[in-house]
Amino acid sequence: MREEARIALRLIMEYESEEAYAAGWLTDLEFILWARVLKRDKSNDEVADVLAWLAEEAGGWWCWSENADEGRDFVPLDRWSRRFAASQGAKYP
Repeated sequence: MREEARIALRLIMEYESEEAYAAGWLTDLEFILWARVLKRDKSNDEVADVLAWLAEEAGGWWCWSENADEGRDFVPLDRWSRRFAASQGAKYP
């Protein structure tokens, strides 16, 4: 299930980017979508619910990376949470 969850998570993230911004992977997409995940209890955001569930099942989150295949890198959730809080969290309250 973990690999299937990773694939599904990436596809939904790319779909959201394409639908909302007409971009395969919008700059800072991972931060924008994670902010939605964090706010999902205060909103009626079904996509954020699915993203949260898939991230938990997959054990991580997709991020842009110049060095990764196809420009995306899968980061474990604990590392991603720290990265979000330290580098960008304040930009996406």
